[in-house]
Amino acid sequence: MEPEPKSPPCATPENRDLARSIDGRAIDAFMGCRRIALVGVSQRKDHFSRSLMKELRSHGIDVVPVNPSITELEGEPVYANVGAIQPRWTEPYVATPRGASEAVLRECHAAGVTKAWLHKGGTGEGASSDAAIEFGRAQAMDVVAGQCILMFLEPVGWTHRVHRELKKVAGRLPV
Repeated sequence: MEPEPKSPPCATPENRDLARSIDGRAIDAFMGCRRIALVGVSQRKDHFSRSLMKELRSHGIDVVPVNPSITELEGEPVYANVGAIQPRWTEPYVATPRGASEAVLRECHAAGVTKAWLHKGGTGEGASSDAAIEFGRAQAMDVVAGQCILMFLEPVGWTHRVHRELKKVAGRLPV
């Protein structure tokens, strides 16, 4: 049996089944995590990363904030990078700008990470870059490429349920 290629990162009409199965397996592996490093959390209260942190916590997930520009958030320590987290975290959810995501995955790999999720919401460009995806998959990491975790976090809220269904109808939902 031939090994699956590490790319392409996203489903296209030519490779839809292969790409969806790669992302689908990575999503399944990541959704079992109960402690997640949220890389790129913002100091701004109105930033999406802050509502994401709150939502993950409401589902019982221990969220560890990571941002090299801040040291504290609402009295809680914020780590400069994933390697600095103590006690050791499980896996990173990367919500940085796209240009920073490959460096984050390199840090993660150096720290022994085996899974990573590169965020992409419905309207923004997200953290998913070809370079980050290719690097992570070349290192045998399970990389979720450009999805929003809130579409998979049960119970799924109505907005993300609609988003998930639209992606499913369009053939862009990993399975």
